[in-house]
Amino acid sequence: MDEEVQAFADQIDVKTAECENRFLEVKVATQETFWTSYAEEAFFKQVNTAETAITQAEEEEVNPRKSIKDRRLRNRALDREVVELGEMLVEWTELVHGSKALDLGTRHKTLKKRVLALSDKLEEDERDQVEGREENLRDDSGAAGGPMQEASFLTLPDMSSDHKLKPKRDMKQS
Repeated sequence: MDEEVQAFADQIDVKTAECENRFLEVKVATQETFWTSYAEEAFFKQVNTAETAITQAEEEEVNPRKSIKDRRLRNRALDREVVELGEMLVEWTELVHGSKALDLGTRHKTLKKRVLALSDKLEEDERDQVEGREENLRDDSGAAGGPMQEASFLTLPDMSSDHKLKPKRDMKQS
């Protein structure tokens, strides 16, 4: 009787292994189909959009014409875009196989570094702007006793008694 039970258990193990293998085959085939049909295009569209926006921002940084505030807002939006791309990559990791996963991970890291470089440049420009303002304030306050002492009161209008307003009753009589 033990041999029959053991043989039956072995058959169950074989069938279970076959089912698990078949399940994994179907799962991989489904994932690959889903990735190539839907996710791959969406992901690469997101990557290309982010790369284009970052490239444009890098070109603008060569000779920045936008205000610090506008550049900060732009960098926040770019950072948000790259974070969303990373989240998307994490969500789809199971679907991406082999070299594609490595390529996408590398591209994501590169985009993060580029956005970080833009932020570093902005911080540097902000520091330079603040230092420039402080230097201008020092120059203004250090010149010949300060701007208030240099003011000439001789140029103020003459407010002698001839120009004072007369009371209403005096105006009626005149």
